[in-house]
Amino acid sequence: LQSGSLATSDLTPEADSAFRPFFLQEGEQTALIFADRSGEKPGIYSRFLDGSARGTGELVHIGGDKAFTYYVHAHRSTAGYQFLWEDDRDGSPNIFLAHTDAHLKPDGEARRLTAFASSGASPRVPRYVSGATVDGQLLLSYSLEAARGKVSLEALSVPWPMTGDALSPASSRTAGHRVLRERAGTVTVLADHKVEAPLIACDGGACYVAWQSVPMGVRVTRFDPRTKKKTWDKLVSAKGATPSIASDGRGGLALAFVESGTVRIANVTSDGVSQPGTFAKTGVTQHRPYLAPGHQSGEWLVAWLDLENTHLEPYVAKLRCPR
Repeated sequence: LQSGSLATSDLTPEADSAFRPFFLQEGEQTALIFADRSGEKPGIYSRFLDGSARGTGELVHIGGDKAFTYYVHAHRSTAGYQFLWEDDRDGSPNIFLAHTDAHLKPDGEARRLTAFASSGASPRVPRYVSGATVDGQLLLSYSLEAARGKVSLEALSVPWPMTGDALSPASSRTAGHRVLRERAGTVTVLADHKVEAPLIACDGGACYVAWQSVPMGVRVTRFDPRTKKKTWDKLVSAKGATPSIASDGRGGLALAFVESGTVRIANVTSDGVSQPGTFAKTGVTQHRPYLAPGHQSGEWLVAWLDLENTHLEPYVAKLRCPR
């Protein structure tokens, strides 16, 4: 870029406190997703950008209606988009889903996917939700914080389109009422020790969850959505942290993570994870690198943060990782 050739524009002029924006690319369309943490109309919003990356599309309210620090995951479904987030609208943080059409118009109210109580005899709080749609199912991964510091990793398989009665919030339960449904689907526990920052990606009829064990260590777990069982779990790096995993939609998956001041990448297949390669240095370990598929098979774009004169600076690289 030459000096003066880069123009900037405010993509969220309506927001009071825009938080954690990201893009979702689908063909020639790019959607901006962000959360507004405060103001008169807090919540989760999205809009399409035009060809010059200006936010000319209509701003659409996806979900959430109170001041809250929303962490949002979004992905393409067969007929539109699916948005997942954690929301404490009933006093306990839980996972919610909104489905939109191809024009980002929600098809109804947000659906509750979990109904945990964050207090009481058995407190539980879900964190780091992400998801994908495969073989008529919505597949979620998240960490579940429980009493005495226990944090487990769960995969939740929800039939799509959703059927059956909606979950009731934990706050609506009366004394002595036995609640059998705390999840809107079938759960598989993938790990029962301390888990940090899981992320799911699916391709080729299988799903893969990358996660960090506490305090350090990057693992990948393969999960079969048909049998609801994990098929393998592999330690990729004993010193790694903050992993990211992504599918290119053509049968290829890649894993990126930080290890000992470097940024590393590896291929993921049904047989396991390849030997990671190092392509950059970084002094930042608390932020995960992000992956996006390139135009060619085996091509990946990786974005990460590094310190430059005590300031965080973003970097990006295009890599070729032949399978």
